[in-house]
This record gives sequence, structure tokens and C-alpha cells, in this order.
Amino acid sequence: MNASSTVFASTLVIVATTIVRRIREGTWSGHVVETVVFGFLLLIALLILAIVMPRFAQVLGYLGMVGAFVVNGPAVFTLLGNFGRGKGAV
Repeated sequence: MNASSTVFASTLVIVATTIVRRIREGTWSGHVVETVVFGFLLLIALLILAIVMPRFAQVLGYLGMVGAFVVNGPAVFTLLGNFGRGKGAV
């Protein structure tokens, strides 16, 4: 996987899991827009970094995905675990 694909994938994972966690916690009122704007700025910064140092941008993307799953993982996995049982209502 090249650096650009890693950057796009990591940004998508970070933004999506953060939105799911905030909706699950009920603190999503104005924070969804903040999360999307932050994700866009993160994407632009990592893409610029990928031009100069692609390997470093790739490592930062992977670390961002790991960090997103550590912080947002319990809420996302709870939602996914209860999805088939009908208990996943937000």
C-alpha cells in the first residue's frame, strides 16, 4: 500500500470511529462538524508530508489508526457486537 492510500484510509478510520464514539456518548451536537474539519486538515497535512517523506507519513497513518482504535474502539466494538442482536440503537 502506498503512502497516499494509507493516509486516506487512516483519516477515514480516525474520523469515522470518532463520530461513532461521540454519537454513542451523546456528545455529538456540535462536535461532528469539528471532527470532519479536523479530519480534513489532518488529511491535507499528511498528504503534504507524504510528498516529502512517504514512509514517515505512512507510519503516522498507521499510528493514527492504532490510536483511534485504542480511544474509540470500545464504543465501536460495542455497537458492532450488538448490531445483530438489535441492541445497537444509539
